[in-house]
Order: sequence, then C-alpha cells, then structure tokens
Amino acid sequence: MGLSGGPDSVCLLYLLNSLSKEYGLKLFIAHLNHGLRGRESDGDEKFCKELGERLEIPVFSKKIKLSELGGSSENTARKERFKFFLEEACQCGAKKIALAHTADDQAETVLMRIVRGAGVDGLSGIPPTRNMGDVTIIRPLLSVRKDEILKFLKGKGIEYRTDRTNKESVYFRNKVRNKLLPELEKYNPSINDSLRNIGEISALANDFIGNSALREFKKCAVVSDRGVRIQADRIGGLHPIIVREIIRMSAESVGEGLCLNSAQIEDVVNLLKNTEGTKRVILGKDIFTAREYNELVFCRETAKSAGFRLGLPVPGKTDIPNTEIVVACEVGSRSDPLPYEDRNLFEVGVDCDKIQRPIVVRSREKGDKMRPIGLKGTKKLQDIFVDLKIPEKDRDKIPIFVSRDEIFWIPGYRIGERFKVDRDTKRVLLITVKGMSI
Repeated sequence: MGLSGGPDSVCLLYLLNSLSKEYGLKLFIAHLNHGLRGRESDGDEKFCKELGERLEIPVFSKKIKLSELGGSSENTARKERFKFFLEEACQCGAKKIALAHTADDQAETVLMRIVRGAGVDGLSGIPPTRNMGDVTIIRPLLSVRKDEILKFLKGKGIEYRTDRTNKESVYFRNKVRNKLLPELEKYNPSINDSLRNIGEISALANDFIGNSALREFKKCAVVSDRGVRIQADRIGGLHPIIVREIIRMSAESVGEGLCLNSAQIEDVVNLLKNTEGTKRVILGKDIFTAREYNELVFCRETAKSAGFRLGLPVPGKTDIPNTEIVVACEVGSRSDPLPYEDRNLFEVGVDCDKIQRPIVVRSREKGDKMRPIGLKGTKKLQDIFVDLKIPEKDRDKIPIFVSRDEIFWIPGYRIGERFKVDRDTKRVLLITVKGMSI
C-alpha cells in the first residue's frame, strides 16, 4: 500500500494490518520521498520505515528530486507516485495497491472538476477501484470522513505525520480545501455530502452511458493500427450523450490515457455537422480527428511524406521511394482497348506517340491541372481530389504521371483526354502500378 505518513494512510495501514491474519493479506509498504520539503520530507520517509519495522511489514522507499522533473509539481508528483507504486507492486508480486483517499478527497475532487467544467465522466470523481494491467488500485477509505479517521487515530493513540503545506493555498486542491469549501459551507453546511452524492450519482449514470455507448461503438467503429474510422451517418441519429461518449472512446483508442475536455468533444461534434471536404480537430500531441466526407477519423499525425520526382525508363521498372509502389512501363502495338471504365484501375494504355520524353512520375505540386477524358477544359488537381473524395492525408502519396508537365494519368482515378488511345494510335505505352490501393 502507499504510505505517506499522514493520518489517512497511517489509518489505512493499521486497519489492513488488523485484518491481515483473518483474510490472509500479505502487506508491503511503498513510500515515495518527493524531496519538496527538505528535512520534513526526509522525516516522513524515516517515520514510514520505522513504522514498517515496528509492524514487521516490508518497506520500499525511494527519494526523487521532483523539482528537476518539470511540469506542474502537483500533477508530476501524482504521476511519479503511481509509477513508483506500480514498479514496486510488480517487483513484489502484489496484485492490489491500496491508497488512502477519503470521502473528503472525493468531495474536493468533484468540486475541482465542476470548476474546471467536467462532464459526467469527470463528475464521477475518484473511482473506488481501477484496473491498471495486472494490478488493481483499491481505495478502502473512500466513504470514510476525515474527522472519523482522526477520531480513530486519537482513540488508539496512533502517531502520524502532518504536512504543513496542506494549509498553504498554493496548489489548486489546497485552494479548494482551504478557501472554496469553507465558503460554500456557509450556504450549505452539508456541502461535502452533497458533492459526494453528485459523484456517486454521476458514477452510476456514467456506467450506464458507457455500456450503452460501447455497444454502439462496436457497431459503427472500425479500429485498426491506423486509427479509428466511424461512418458519420451511423452515429448522427444517436442520442447526443452517446455520440459524445463514442467520441471519447475513439480518442482513447488512438491515444492511451488521452482525456478530452468538453470543448474538444464539442469541436468534434461540430465536425459531424460538416459535410464538405476535410476538416480536422487537434486532440493532443500528434493526435487528431478529421471529417473525411462521410467518415470521422481518429488517428496519429504521421510525418508528411517527402515529395518525389522520378524519370521512368521505357521499358523498365521503377520503385517509388518510401512506398511499396512499383511502376512498370513497356511499349506495345495498338489493339482495341476495353472501355476505360472496365480497365484495371492500376493499368493504363495511352498513345505512346503523344507522350513526350522524359516521362515523369511525381507527387502532386501546387498549381497542378489536368484535362480528364470527357472534359472540355482543364481542372485543378485539388478540385479533382475533392470530387473523388480522396482524404487530404492520402493526396501526397498518389503518383502523378506527367509528360512535359502535362498530367496524363492518375492511377486509380483519371486518364488525360489528349493521351487516350484512339483510331489513329499506332503504339501504346502500357503502364502498370503495383502496391497501390484506393
């Protein structure tokens, strides 16, 4: 269990120790010295070690310099504690980590999240149990008030350490505990109980919403190593709270531990209302969601692929760098071609004598235009991609075949009008692209 030396964790240690024989519990103590209060922090560590020796319970302790780790010291301290507890649990083979959060901590947490604008999930407060891989976090004192703990310790004559910084309103939690809650008690003397009730009701509501959303998520989401894709029209008719939970689940599937705030969720909801082109919302470092026509896509940002420009030998084969695409070219005699719409999308026959050397395959470039078969004038390549509903992230990967800066083929999509095989064609340039999909 995690032991700080304060009244809550000392109380939990004595309670668990008193039950250890009856329930066959094997206890270990873990104490992390953050080094924030100098000699006082060292005194806490010494107290925990001596208490463990007195109760004949093994103690694992570690000292760190939290000030050197950066970030908010409150958040960093919490992360470092969890990391340390998990490491020690793994080392000693423990399946549960007991933490001494109390009913007062729960009330403070709910109020903090109300102030920050949390949703139902956040208002659920601190969960009594939480699975973290092979280890389960348990909080046996979550329904016990602080005054009850102090009364128990006083009655048993049990000593504990006092952290003087708890009275200093530096961190957000301390400000809530020392200033906001006492002020609210003037309006509602039972504010702590009210906040805990909000947490309990929210937890029940969140459990129901989560289970309902999970069923819908399994129906409408396609999860792969590339991310999560959802058909927008599949979730458009669902209850708004279920839609928001599906959005949260999708984001968590891509970024483990990613927690969206309400503003981010609403931004994604607005993407569902957008039906034109491709729009995106940044959710976290390297993680975004985009509306790609009728799909809502959640994925990680990948490094933008470098542009490429290669001359094509005829006959011959060419590998396009950093892709699995291979281009093969050869010249054949004219034959009656199949209708263009019936061709293999990744094979083309164009009039060889209308092609000017060098023949180039390259990535798209700014200002590209093309005259596809059947069109009287040219059209911007950007507009062609939009019409074909090709996602923005895929456009740089598509090979563009060019004859003297004039596009004559986009494999899988379009053939240039001027280069098509007709009655006057004598030789046909045959091009095959392998390793590409649409």
